[in-house]
Amino acid sequence: MDTERLLQINRELDNYSIEIALDSLSRGHRYISELIGTCRIYLNATARLSKELRDAKNVAQHALRAANTLYKINAKEILALDASVRSLPNIKDREAVIDTRLRSSLEEISELEGKLQDIECVFDSSQLVFKSLRDSMSEIRLQRGLLRDELDTGSGYGDERNPNDHVEGERIDYDEIDRHLAEIQDEIS
Repeated sequence: MDTERLLQINRELDNYSIEIALDSLSRGHRYISELIGTCRIYLNATARLSKELRDAKNVAQHALRAANTLYKINAKEILALDASVRSLPNIKDREAVIDTRLRSSLEEISELEGKLQDIECVFDSSQLVFKSLRDSMSEIRLQRGLLRDELDTGSGYGDERNPNDHVEGERIDYDEIDRHLAEIQDEIS
């Protein structure tokens, strides 16, 4: 996986954030449903990106193991077959000469380690975003439960008053209501 793709994934992950409004209950069921849908889309996208990163991580780990194994084989071969290396007085000198001869292998190993570290960093970010979205989904479901409780109690969206209670100073004129109903019935007839 190249650096540009990792940057692209990182930018995409930055877009997957859910903001729950402070007055979400007063916004009603449609708002909560939209939040759930958006959060589900973001969770699916984050899971897809995490899988892509996990696959890239496995490929990078395999390549790194192969490069390390090849280096070790070549180093042992040089040590075993090259008389000029074997004749050096101590092991540190022998290892230094081997490292110099296998410099390109060591550079490849270092490059693969860097790529693997980059992939792991973005993968960790994807896991943090996924966890945050899961937490948001839990909060949204809690909000949905509170909304259901309000509807079950008949208090309406965000209104804690009993519908039969009247605000002080408010007076219901039942006679006027009866007159309006009679007028409507006369019009219908």
